[in-house]
Amino acid sequence: MKREKSVTRKRVRAANPEEQAACKRVKFEKDEEFQPLVKEEQLSAPSSKHKRSKSSSRAKENYPYQYGKIISTGMIGVVYLARRFEPDIHCHSFYCIKLMSYKKIQDKNIFPSVEREIKILALLNGVQGCMQLIDIHPFNDLELEGPQTSKLKCEEGSDVRPDQGIKLIFPYYPKGDLYKSASVKPERPLDQLFVKHIARQLIQALINLHALNIIHRDLKPENIIVTSPKGWDVVLTDFGFAISKQELQRENKYTRVGTLEFYPIEMLSPCLHPHRIIYDERVDIWSLGVVLYELLYGQTPFFTGDEAKTKLLIRQIKYTFPHPGKFPEAEEFFAQIFVLPQERITLEEMLEHEWLAE
Repeated sequence: MKREKSVTRKRVRAANPEEQAACKRVKFEKDEEFQPLVKEEQLSAPSSKHKRSKSSSRAKENYPYQYGKIISTGMIGVVYLARRFEPDIHCHSFYCIKLMSYKKIQDKNIFPSVEREIKILALLNGVQGCMQLIDIHPFNDLELEGPQTSKLKCEEGSDVRPDQGIKLIFPYYPKGDLYKSASVKPERPLDQLFVKHIARQLIQALINLHALNIIHRDLKPENIIVTSPKGWDVVLTDFGFAISKQELQRENKYTRVGTLEFYPIEMLSPCLHPHRIIYDERVDIWSLGVVLYELLYGQTPFFTGDEAKTKLLIRQIKYTFPHPGKFPEAEEFFAQIFVLPQERITLEEMLEHEWLAE
């Protein structure tokens, strides 16, 4: 299914030919596909003097991250697959590293947004259902806030200098995002049992997120990572559009962000209307409903292929079910999501709904 692009952010899922030529890394199974940013002799097998228990910083210096293939590219940076030798366990661990260019951040004048994303990632340290930021460096000019910030340590000897960019390090999950892993189509949706399992996890993740007064604002399968090799355990990721409720009320009461197919009706209320709706965290509930609908039916409820028509259907809350009556409890579930925000079901009520009942 072709995605309608966000009106505010262009998402590029694959590396362009120029970057591929420069990188020359396609697979990650072979050692030669990982290019170290230090001399090869520094990557020899560990000896007793390199044990982390004796000198953690020494171990870090001798076992830097090696970069593999490009996972994705965006408007300010590149996401790489990387690995690092772990002397404690005598093998490599794999990571997902996001390199963000200072120059591109400055050129696009979005430093406040990047700073906000990193602060939110710091606040989400240890929060169940959300992608965890393992490390960040350098972060000289970003003052991170939150009770968990002390756990995020800047690595000495970073190969990314402050004048180059910001490096964010996350766990790597081979199955990737839910959009790619599920690969649903109208003729091949996901099994209802799996959809329910995913739904419960995402609802709880949003409960945890909203408890911190954070709104995601860009919920879609591409921003949900499958963490289990054979099952459907998932976490939320990509907090580039996330915002605190306080900041939203103070500065961005009507900002439209995200992807059109997942826009809630309140985000599309007329710009100059005197009674325009100020949206809140309930936008995430609508978007979650679109995600679950797509998994269950293989298509999003308001997609038409035409931007204007899609917006009209969302404003009218006009949608149908591909197979009416096939999942009656699910239909009633979605009917309580795709409504005006003041009438919308809450996350806690969603967990207790008959469709998701154990």
